[in-house]
Order: sequence, then structure tokens, then C-alpha cells
Amino acid sequence: MRGLTIILVGIALCISQNAEAQFWKKIAKKAEEKAKEVVIQKTGEKVAQKTSKTIDKTLEKNPRGTSNENGNQGTMESETETVSEKEYGNITMYTKFDFVAGNDILFYDDFSLDNLGDFPSKWDTDGTGELVEVLGRKWLKMSDKSNYLPLLDQKLPKEYTIEFDMMLTNYPANNGGVGSRFWVCLDEDESYKFRGKNRVEVSVGFWTALKNQVWINNRVNGKHLIGNNIDHVIHEEFYQPAHISIAVNKTRFRMWVNKVKIVDVPRLVPNVQLSKIKLHMKGYADDFLISDFKFAVGGQDIRGQLIEEGKFSTNAIQFDSGSAVLKPESFGILKRIANALQQDNFTIHIIGHTDDEGDEESNLILSEQRAEAVKDILVSQFNIDETLLSIEGRGEAEPVADNSLLEGKAKNRRVEFIKL
Repeated sequence: MRGLTIILVGIALCISQNAEAQFWKKIAKKAEEKAKEVVIQKTGEKVAQKTSKTIDKTLEKNPRGTSNENGNQGTMESETETVSEKEYGNITMYTKFDFVAGNDILFYDDFSLDNLGDFPSKWDTDGTGELVEVLGRKWLKMSDKSNYLPLLDQKLPKEYTIEFDMMLTNYPANNGGVGSRFWVCLDEDESYKFRGKNRVEVSVGFWTALKNQVWINNRVNGKHLIGNNIDHVIHEEFYQPAHISIAVNKTRFRMWVNKVKIVDVPRLVPNVQLSKIKLHMKGYADDFLISDFKFAVGGQDIRGQLIEEGKFSTNAIQFDSGSAVLKPESFGILKRIANALQQDNFTIHIIGHTDDEGDEESNLILSEQRAEAVKDILVSQFNIDETLLSIEGRGEAEPVADNSLLEGKAKNRRVEFIKL
């Protein structure tokens, strides 16, 4: 009996020790899980803070992104990479951003005429893609290792601008985008691939650990003359939809991501006839999207037109869709307009125009609000005498192009300056 008691006590102690061990294992596991949660939460908070700051600077006044129009012509105001921002009401202007889009729009596509789930009718690809809706807009979702070409009606001229919005879904802040890269190619070869004997390739890498995220290459008569990796850490620009601006002036190639100029090479573009714009994405695991693609030509002598013709019109001044909120990309053209006005103290009547989306009364009101916004910026930022400026809105009443075409709508959304 005594032996049985000893055996039972021993079994109880083993059970107790085993239970205690299991208990402490559970405690340790919970502590480990809690620690992981804290780390994840802290990381998330840092990413959120960084993203929030960027969104506050750009998306608050530019939730939908867009284009400009006029600006590959003329001498740049500054070659510095330093970029400053100034707040004016609820918009932030890029005060070192000197891009101005071409004023004659040859190709424009916001995918509004195509159905979700379809491949856009004005594009071509050797892979696949489909239209999706994100943030209230249609975007082309690109697939890995595929090439995408806008169907242009002509070969590439000597001077032109390209603009589009780009969005990386679920782009991580730390060690993200490993091996992923986006290319823009200007090519003489009309196939899908990058194979012309004369071509330009500029690519942006999204691996956050890389310092040299921008690569440039060219081929001139089959020879590789320029190839370089440029140290630009710009991944923070992609935490929200980013606006890409490209200006080609003969052999000179410039490219901006939002306000940041990442490429300015005077002899990157071969001095021959190029034919195609090609876009390519490789290695990004989540959805990679583009929207609001614009191809335009033609610079303008603003002061000369005001003196000789008594008026000047531009669709390079951009607004958020359906509102009078100026986009920050408009700074380049606004600065040129202000410079022209400051030289001669012109008395100017500013007239806003819209396309035919919406009803006539709403468009009339919107066009006047946009004219007022332009006047306010010229006065508050460029110190133009307010007494020299008057405004008017004419809505959709005076189209200069066919509103049934996307390019026509883009041309009709314009601001006109009349010298009195």
C-alpha cells in the first residue's frame, strides 16, 4: 500500500510539472505573439505616418492625378534638383517644377470609353491586361513581362511631352519591390519588344533598399552610347498614385516623378525618326496600374501671342475632375504666364472653358470658378496686380474640338487669356 502511494505521488508530480511546463510554454507563446503584434503595429504606424504625410501633401489637393500641357519648349528656369513646395489655400504648388506639357494633344486616354474588365481599345500589347476601377477612376492593370503601346496616329516628332499616372497597389515601405522595375522606351522598331537600333530606355526600380533606382540606356545606330545608374531614392513618391511627366526636346530627355526631376540628359535621344512609345513592367507582385495617358506637341510663345494676336489659350492648366482645385503640375505653365504678364503689365480677361460632361449650368459655374482659381494664384503667388485681371466662365458653349473624342474633350478643357 505504501509503495502504491509513492507511485501515485510520483505520477501526480509528473503531471503537475508537465502542466506547469505547458502553462509556461503558452505564456511564452502569447508573449512572443504579443511582441510580434507590437512590432507589426509600430511598423504599420511608421508606414502610415509616412504615407499620411505624403498623401496630405499631394492627394489632399490632387486625389485623382492628371496632366498638363505645353512645356518642352524654352529654357528651364533652374537646373537644380532642389524642390520646394508652397501652400496656397488647399493646394501645394511645385515651385521648382518646370515641366510644361505640349499644347496640341495628339493622344489622350483616361479609359472612360472602355468597359471594366476589357483591354482598352486605344492600346496594344503582347501580353494581357484589363481595366479596373480604383479611387473612382479607371486604370489599366499591366501584367508582368508584357509590353504596352498606345496606338498613335503618327511617328514621334522631334519635340513632345508624355504624361500619365502610375499606381503600385500594396507597395511596402520596407524592403519592398525586390527586383521590380518599370520601363519607358522610345523606339524606332515598331514591334512590341525593345529591339530598335535607335532607341531610349529609362527605367525606375521599386526595391526600397536600392539607392540607384533610375537606369538610363540608349542605342544609336546599334551602338550602346549611354548607360548609367542614377542615384535617386524616390520610392516614397509611389506610396500613392504618382504623376509621370516626360519632355523630349530633340536629343534631350527629361523625366519627373511628381515634383522630382529624375532624368535630364542632353543627348540621350537618337537624332533619327523614332516611332513607338512602349511601356513595360517586370517583377511587381501586386497590381501595377496606369491611367490618364497623354501625348502632346507644341510649345507656345505666350507673350508673343498676347502682343500679336491679343489672346492666348492653354489646356496645360489642370484641375481636379469636376472641381476648381488646381493640380500642382500646373505650376510650370502658370509661371510662364506670370512672367509674360509681369513684363508688360497687360490688362487680362481670364476665361474658363469646360467640355460637355455634365449639364450646361453646372459647367458654366465650374468654368467661372476655374478662372477665379487661376486669377487667385497669379495674384497670391506671382504678385500680379489684381486690378489688371478680370474673369469669366463660358462653360461648354465654345468648344474648339470634337467632344465625342477623348482628345477633343481634353482640348476643350482650357483657360483663355484675352488682352484688353
